[in-house]
Amino acid sequence: MKPVRRGGFSEIPIWANLLASPASYLMLVAFVATAAAKWYSAQGLEPPPGISSLAAAVRLDALLFLGLTVVFALIESAGRWLWLLTWPTVLAVASLALANALYLGMAGQQGNWRSVAELLERRDDALMIVSEMLAQRSSVGPAVLLFVALAIPLVVRWNLVRSRTGARSYRHHALVRAACAGALFAVVALFGIGLPGARSMAARNLERNGLIEVVTTGIASRSSPETVEFSGWHPPKVVAAHDIAELRRSAARPNLLIFILESTRFDYTEIGNPLSRAKTPHLVRLRRTGLFVPRMRASVLHTTKSLFTMFCGRLPMLQPDYFEMAGSAELQCLADILSEAGYRTAFYQSAQGTFESRPRLIDQFGFGEFMAGEDLKSPRVGYLSFADDGLIAPSLDFLTRESADERPFLLTLLTSAAHHPYRLSDRLIEQAQQEGLNPETESARYARIVQEQDRILGVLLRALDDAGLLENTIVLATGDHGQAFGRRGLKGHDSVFYEEGLRVPFVLSGPGVPRADVKRNASLLDVMPTLLGLLGIRDGDEILPGRDLLDFDASSDAEPQFFSCHDSARCNGLVIGSKKVVRSPDNDEVWYFDLEHDPGERESLPVTSELEASVEALTGIVSAHTTRAIPKMYRVVDRYPPWVCPRGTWLCTHPNAEQDSTSRLRSARPFEALRVAHAGGGYNAQAYTNSYQALNRSVRKGFAYIELDFSFTSDGHLVCIHDWDESFTRAFGFVTETAPTLEEFESIVANTAKLENCTLAGLARWMRENPSATIITDVKERNIAALAIIAEQLPDAGTRVIPQIYQPANFGTVKALGFESMIWTLYRYRGNTREVLAHVQEFEPPFAITMDKRRARTQLPMKLARLGTHIYVHTVNDPEEAARFQTENGVTEIYTDFLDP
Repeated sequence: MKPVRRGGFSEIPIWANLLASPASYLMLVAFVATAAAKWYSAQGLEPPPGISSLAAAVRLDALLFLGLTVVFALIESAGRWLWLLTWPTVLAVASLALANALYLGMAGQQGNWRSVAELLERRDDALMIVSEMLAQRSSVGPAVLLFVALAIPLVVRWNLVRSRTGARSYRHHALVRAACAGALFAVVALFGIGLPGARSMAARNLERNGLIEVVTTGIASRSSPETVEFSGWHPPKVVAAHDIAELRRSAARPNLLIFILESTRFDYTEIGNPLSRAKTPHLVRLRRTGLFVPRMRASVLHTTKSLFTMFCGRLPMLQPDYFEMAGSAELQCLADILSEAGYRTAFYQSAQGTFESRPRLIDQFGFGEFMAGEDLKSPRVGYLSFADDGLIAPSLDFLTRESADERPFLLTLLTSAAHHPYRLSDRLIEQAQQEGLNPETESARYARIVQEQDRILGVLLRALDDAGLLENTIVLATGDHGQAFGRRGLKGHDSVFYEEGLRVPFVLSGPGVPRADVKRNASLLDVMPTLLGLLGIRDGDEILPGRDLLDFDASSDAEPQFFSCHDSARCNGLVIGSKKVVRSPDNDEVWYFDLEHDPGERESLPVTSELEASVEALTGIVSAHTTRAIPKMYRVVDRYPPWVCPRGTWLCTHPNAEQDSTSRLRSARPFEALRVAHAGGGYNAQAYTNSYQALNRSVRKGFAYIELDFSFTSDGHLVCIHDWDESFTRAFGFVTETAPTLEEFESIVANTAKLENCTLAGLARWMRENPSATIITDVKERNIAALAIIAEQLPDAGTRVIPQIYQPANFGTVKALGFESMIWTLYRYRGNTREVLAHVQEFEPPFAITMDKRRARTQLPMKLARLGTHIYVHTVNDPEEAARFQTENGVTEIYTDFLDP
């Protein structure tokens, strides 16, 4: 390889131009990261791919990134400053490629436009999941591999750049880069033609490129027709009022216990596989005494969506959107019906309740009680999971109350530990060690958790038996969806259309349930009509898409059973007899598996003419349950204290969520509305002192929130004083025409003032000495600049400083500085009530609103309160006036100089 010399600079190999240019270097980094992610995903495949298959998997990536390198280099060659255009574009492309590589490693599939949109919308959830993965030892190897893969070209580039010897910086000629990249493109294209095409579905998935998937699915989503009306849930009522009244009058109303095993696949239980590593004797017991459905499948591969199919009997929205929990989605669900019939209803889950705002969904179902991981006394075992045995105590308490009450009950329990990352509690780790097991792999830990779920089911069955309730209790144990571990390329469950993702355990036992095996295909849509049938209600047979599993004559194995990925554009399909039709709209592919002759689903077959009608039916089902235009109005949910679900945002909060370092959305915590000490708080009958003496008094009196005024000195430092006019004169006894420097201010305070005003450095020390205090800022001039300084210099500013903003446009800017909470003060805002309410519904919680007394006497506080917003009024020093604002005007708390908390 011959070196090339450029105008007085050190000689370097011509190919090194691809590393020494930022644009081409980033394209190389994008390719290396993509190739590393594909290699990592391929390691879990059975059988693992060979060298030629791996080469085929990355040929499209190589061609894409080399082609982009040529394009960017040619653009830069046309003008010296065109790098201002190419570099931002290159950075965006490389960032997207790196994000897709991470997604591919996590989920085993390429990203698309909707996954990018969901990632941006739920970025805190994504960061939580990534943090969990990085904390696992199993992720260390891939992380090191990726780091090395990215570091090698970086080291080479650094050595190349530092080797230059000219007086000005070295610039590689863009045409040389284009020629080098073009030559490599030709080589890859020439040799790539001869590589064999992928035979398996998993290998075909690896051969795709995430950037192309994002672009093509984005174009498709923009050009798709917009469905104005969501037509999937008509009519909304399933059971007539007279049938509910008849059930209420019945003397033989059975209880219902529904035990939902999170992410539990059929073949990891003994009812699905007698040789399973997970021992599930209680599922086996229920199978022997009741109804067993071996071919039960999830309808939608996501917990929230799957719960909806079970409890509302309808297909949910078939896209990554949660209209199901919006107040505008009005329909009748199982708990609604039973509550009206006099049942006590409760839904307990060990999963974190803030994840996907579960209280909203449970409220939509009609349950009277709700508890989640934040309410339980059990250790966390994942980014959204708490140990499942924490469900035992509240469940036993509920059953005890119910037996005393003598009213029938519907108790639903949802486990969570079998969800990724399959982390074992300390008790399960110790138990495994005692049994000589070493659950290091994900699947081994998963099996232990499935076994633990069965143990908990056994505890509840014994409790029902001991209380004399078991004979009159219908017990249903089932799963919400399955789980995959990468054997076919896919991981998790959201897009696993194979049987390990779809098939779930299903056993039903109790009064009126025959001992039988249902051999036909079934889906979780059958849960609600089956339970209603056991209660003597059959109104929904013609309305609900599911069927009563006990009504064998009306069931045919030829009846199609629908299923869908979390995002139906990823996959959807029908199971008809032994044939499973799978459609991938994103990739414009349709195929089927012959489950009778190919139970392992190794060979995908082209759809036959007799199955074409099923494909058309799929299109109609998906169209009826998707839309790009649908109003989501979130109402207040307040019947599950201490859960708070305010109007206008889907987020729900819990006071215990903030105590957990891995909890979802720290910004979604409720704003804790405490009384505020105004301007440091009053001291010796003086207000606006902003002094250490006032700060210390406020802390002694129990204030946790202390507002302070800040002003800039002439040399750009922040000090605690309201202004350089009246406040300065009142504090120091003389007039200043201009703001002093920081040094002058400190000298004035030391020699003139009776009280000691704080500086920012002094305030930082004071905050370390008083960890209970939170500072609320009031900066009249250059507020954003001041908050940027405060964010850097005050300890734990993100959590211990609450900025006040004066205009709604500042909300996002200040949030980006890292502050967790915020207060919008209205005294400088000239907008009307309608405009205030509109802005508040766009803000991300936690935040509060503060206003003067005049505005607090209008209807604005009451309207804000209905949105779940905390309201302050300033400044109030009369106790009766404070009480009137809180009782008559809906104000939450006050700013005050002298009214102690």
